Amino acid sequence: MQPTPRFSRRLISFGMLGTLVCLGLALASSCSKRSVLEPLAVTPSAPGAVVAGAVRLQNDSHGVGIVVTLEPVVGGVAASVRRVIDDAVSQSSTTAGRRAPLAATGSAATGVRAVVTDALGRYAFDGVAQGDYVVSAATRNYLAGNMPVRISSTLTDTTYVNISLKPTGTFSGLTTLENATTHPSTVMYVVGTSYVAVTNASGAWVMRGVPIGAQTLTGTHAGWLDRSTTGTLGFAGDSVAVPNLVLPLNRDIVPVATASAGGSCSLTPYAMNGSGTDVDGTIALYEWDFEDDGTQDFVSTTTGNTSHTYAPGTYRARFTVRDNNGGIGVAVVNINAPAADSVWVSASTGSPSGTGTRANPFQTISAGLTAVAALTGGCTPTLVISNDTYSGPMVFPTTNSYDVRGGFNPLAWTRSPGSYTIVNTNSTSATVSGFPQALNASGLDIRSGAGATPGS
Repeated sequence: MQPTPRFSRRLISFGMLGTLVCLGLALASSCSKRSVLEPLAVTPSAPGAVVAGAVRLQNDSHGVGIVVTLEPVVGGVAASVRRVIDDAVSQSSTTAGRRAPLAATGSAATGVRAVVTDALGRYAFDGVAQGDYVVSAATRNYLAGNMPVRISSTLTDTTYVNISLKPTGTFSGLTTLENATTHPSTVMYVVGTSYVAVTNASGAWVMRGVPIGAQTLTGTHAGWLDRSTTGTLGFAGDSVAVPNLVLPLNRDIVPVATASAGGSCSLTPYAMNGSGTDVDGTIALYEWDFEDDGTQDFVSTTTGNTSHTYAPGTYRARFTVRDNNGGIGVAVVNINAPAADSVWVSASTGSPSGTGTRANPFQTISAGLTAVAALTGGCTPTLVISNDTYSGPMVFPTTNSYDVRGGFNPLAWTRSPGSYTIVNTNSTSATVSGFPQALNASGLDIRSGAGATPGS
């Protein structure tokens, strides 16, 4: 008595006895009722599941006589790939005088099974054990199709994998370079895809395996302008020679870039000014690389003017303009961004012989004011005063601009919220005089029991 085949008509209507996995690589109709045929009847020869299906070609025709393979996948690596890896490891180990590892990959390197489709394009594999697999089909003038399949331990029915192969053809042509005696290394490609060919010395090229349909093909070669043509492949195996192309020599006159930077101190904005001229076109793009590190920090289609704040240090900024033909012009600006000078005062840690540095501060505010007002340069200096208590009037020299910051811890030279420098004038009036117009002062608490005098 013959065993009952595992297929039933309930599979076709997606019943409980079957699992349908549809691979639609080209035709969405491959998942329709029309493409789901009565599966190939199989008499199981070994325990396990059945993987079966059909292969479809152009116009949903039967894929007759096509080789279909089923190969196990272990750790995400298919058996055919694992075999190549193992061969490479074996060869490398032999060359180095080491013994190749034994049974390193288990069954992943073996177990590839193959069948040929029947007159209706059907195939079947029986006795498929639990695990992950990939089903593949390939034939001439079609893109290969493959589909991952997982067989679980509880699955005893048929997994149906329907594969539709996408028909392909061949483009060919001749692409030459203006004013050149030989024409090698021009790249021809189908726009929007990865299909590509390269010309030989005579400019001839062949591009195989391109999906059928209308395509735009473009030729590109450094120093010449791109040119495009079109072609249409009508059926599997079609071969079309597209019109010859001649890439014209790129005679574009590159644009001229002009750049400058205005600024004198770190941590304040520098004006980055850039412009470009193009005698045979227009400027299409303005770009600033503020540190010349390869990253475009500013990009605009309308202006090359912007600003940037630098940390203390020296820099080289690169300004680039691009014209409407792809030509570029570059200008470089060297920038020095010095740090602002500071003078330090601390009644508790300073000394009469202090030099006003962070490590050796002045002891009195008057000494610090005299020193900071004498500083000249591009950056506004700062007088940093500890959160100690001082006595005497506050008289601000007006020689140069400077800032005053009070309330700092004299050990760490940091300021906490609510921390102030206290200036106590005792019985005399608190006189604040000589304020320079550009002075920026904060963190000061000036006190007097005799009132306050505005001063001058």
